[in-house]
Amino acid sequence: MKLKIIINSLVLLFITIIIALFLSQFIVSESKEDIIYTVNHMKPNSIDVVIVGPSTSKAFSPLLAWKRYGITTLNCSFGHLSGPLVKNMIIECTKKQKPKVILINIDAFLYNNKGLLQNNRYSSINTLAYYFFPKVKWSLNKISILKNLIKYYDFNIEDTICFLFPIISTHGLSLDTSKELFLAPKYSSFFTKNDINSNARRQMLNAHKDKNFYTMESIEDLFDFCNKLDVPIIFFSVVQPVIFTKPYITNNTAKRYSSLDTLFKENGFDYINTNDYYTIRDLKFSYEDSYDGYHLNYWGSAKYTSYIIERLIEKCKFEDKRNNPDYSFWNNEAKQYIKYVKDNFDIDISL
Repeated sequence: MKLKIIINSLVLLFITIIIALFLSQFIVSESKEDIIYTVNHMKPNSIDVVIVGPSTSKAFSPLLAWKRYGITTLNCSFGHLSGPLVKNMIIECTKKQKPKVILINIDAFLYNNKGLLQNNRYSSINTLAYYFFPKVKWSLNKISILKNLIKYYDFNIEDTICFLFPIISTHGLSLDTSKELFLAPKYSSFFTKNDINSNARRQMLNAHKDKNFYTMESIEDLFDFCNKLDVPIIFFSVVQPVIFTKPYITNNTAKRYSSLDTLFKENGFDYINTNDYYTIRDLKFSYEDSYDGYHLNYWGSAKYTSYIIERLIEKCKFEDKRNNPDYSFWNNEAKQYIKYVKDNFDIDISL
């Protein structure tokens, strides 16, 4: 009798776990930008450029790159995607794509995410737990993601359970009913211009004083992984608004970006550093090209994307696909995006 009760209890526990894992795939947080859905539903082997990094990487606009140069881009970036997870995201992106080049935003490991989690723990855990991890299909890569999270993010038991079963959380969750490809930001802040004084916030400036990089172990692991790929890798930086609006305070941050040049060259990688005086001067960045101290807005994105694409064209050969009927999807997406911005923000944009 006792044995039967134990067996029934184990069966019930097993069924409960399976149901929780299944339902968790349909749960989302406040963010509706489903990068993994986009990765899985893009036409196979149709992408020229794959971009991986945290939220600052959204400054690169795939639709603008398409409209101006006929180049297809998959921007696999979202908030708090940090160094140890870059490799995992590249693995997901290259399951169906064979890009001509992969760009890695060095912001992913410029700051130590342990400190980020301590300062803004709910936002960081929430983003990774409900926006990234559950969307990745079970595989060796997904197990590797969990290992990296536990190793580099100071995860506790509660965090681990939350990642495996996000449905148990009650914080800002909803059913995932939107199935839209993410090709350009649609949030209102992206179409707002910064106030001249907004970048001087103490919290922001303190973040730029952080001198901790991710451990060289995680960086070297990424280098080893990249060397084994048969796709060229280029590391790049995204222009930091806090540098071009308050340069007298953030000189040390600019130097940190520059100091990585030697590291990449010694390991045989190209590095495009945009956080230098001459690039910022030539592109005429001002505080109105950002919406906070970290992120470029639409107008800054237009300048930045054109600059990066022109640098890529110097290094790689791309086919202009704008008149190729097999890529009419991109023209349709661009038209819909222009209409969306006009309808929702009353702004006429040109791509």
